[in-house]
Amino acid sequence: MGKNGKILVETPEIRARNEMVSIKCESDELTAPRNLEVTQTGQYSIAISWEPPECGSVGEYHIEVPISACAITNLIMLAYLIVLDYSSY
Repeated sequence: MGKNGKILVETPEIRARNEMVSIKCESDELTAPRNLEVTQTGQYSIAISWEPPECGSVGEYHIEVPISACAITNLIMLAYLIVLDYSSY
């Protein structure tokens, strides 16, 4: 997904460029993406944009979200309510 919810598709040209970059870069030469920015946030989602790294390409990404004690309490309460609702059938 791109900015404003625009769907981005990997074209054959982009795929060829990514393959070329991965061939030229040694693993110790890879650099991080530049200008990483959270562009939108929602209750259950975020949108992120970045500029390509100097050497390499972004093939996958991981997002770690810390859960507060309050959120854990809410999840436990929700699970408890679901169990209560299920047991009433």
